[in-house]
Amino acid sequence: MTAHAPGGGPSPAQPPAPPLAGLSLLETAHEDLVHDLQFDFYGTRLVTASSDQKLKVWDCLQHDRTSWQLSDAWKAHDASIVRVTFAHPDYGTLLASCSFDRTVRIWEELDHEPRRSGRRWVLRARLVDSRAPVTDLAFAPAHLGLRLATASADGTIRIYEAMDVVNLATWTLTEEIQVVADPRGDADGPLSVSWCKAKHLYSVPVPAHAADTFPPSSAASNGPDSGANSLRGLGGTPFFTPSAMLVVGGGRAPNPRIYYQDAAKSKWFPGDCLVGHQDLVNDVSWAPSMGRSYQLIATACRDGKVRVFRIASGHSQYVHNPPSPAVDRNAPASLPPPPVHHNNLVAAMAAANLGGPTSMTTPGAGSPADSGAGSPLITCVACLDEHRAQVWRAQWNITGTALSSSGDDGTVRVWKATGPAATQWKRIQTIRMNRRTGAA
Repeated sequence: MTAHAPGGGPSPAQPPAPPLAGLSLLETAHEDLVHDLQFDFYGTRLVTASSDQKLKVWDCLQHDRTSWQLSDAWKAHDASIVRVTFAHPDYGTLLASCSFDRTVRIWEELDHEPRRSGRRWVLRARLVDSRAPVTDLAFAPAHLGLRLATASADGTIRIYEAMDVVNLATWTLTEEIQVVADPRGDADGPLSVSWCKAKHLYSVPVPAHAADTFPPSSAASNGPDSGANSLRGLGGTPFFTPSAMLVVGGGRAPNPRIYYQDAAKSKWFPGDCLVGHQDLVNDVSWAPSMGRSYQLIATACRDGKVRVFRIASGHSQYVHNPPSPAVDRNAPASLPPPPVHHNNLVAAMAAANLGGPTSMTTPGAGSPADSGAGSPLITCVACLDEHRAQVWRAQWNITGTALSSSGDDGTVRVWKATGPAATQWKRIQTIRMNRRTGAA
């Protein structure tokens, strides 16, 4: 592939782009717009979702790894299908799809049925709680069980769980989080949702008494930009628990918000916002951590930018009560911070020394916003504006080391971190589509 100047000839200022190894054009033969496609855990299967109300599953041919063969296709919904995703293989071969018909549907593959028969995938469950089109969905990481989060245009995040993984016909609605109060349909951006893939990031302070908890609707009533982490500064003696986490983008406010679960109470609480967006967010994606001491979240925004946020734990992970007023706040701590948290702070300081972005949330030890609870430090480490048009999707690879984004400029761009602690980012590939033929 050769870079071209606006006039159509080769650009003298840019060297020819390297060949795209393994890139091939998939003729899906869908009869309408393709809204989504997803690989399975192993990258050997692909599912496509379209406005023609059909799902199509493709198998990668083993002999060349670049050709795809249709496994099955079937009418899956009664309106446009906007998202589809594979479950973790620990739970079998499952798909979940959502549509403008307001339903979420769970599909299971039957290996004994012939390929291309239209009977290979069977409907196991239909989730009908949404009062508006369902715009996104995501299976939880395997260690959290067979759980599914859905995002709906009625402003609600719903979390379902299959209590008995053998009986996929029964899914329990375990939580409804009202993210947008009084949703206005087209006036709001589509909600998007993504799970934290790590088992443990840091311990999350949770109120000791039910009276101290935030109702799920508080995030909607106060707005995503109403302040710093809602879990800080709560009354009562906090306790700590490993927590499931979600990031939710879209709705009426431009800045996505992180939500935390208190596993002991099975309640979700609003947390920090990812601030700095100038328009509504179309997509959020939480990266697999793969042993890193920090987490990464990518956002795709209507302002034409892809942003990457780094989340690191605060100054201490030790469980203790907030210091009393008599304590000398300037005295050195009796226990040094553990290495993982120390490294996070060193990385943050290194980023500042290198001229990198500064942290948006940096409570000092003993400050009113910090109780020694290991509060998160959130830093916008990248603001990538090469699309210069609305960005629709941002997705990580399976190791969380490469990020791809797609936008209205007709390109897919692949990014990779090159600096320490993900402080510098570089575009490593651009895939441009031929607007006439659809070929790369």
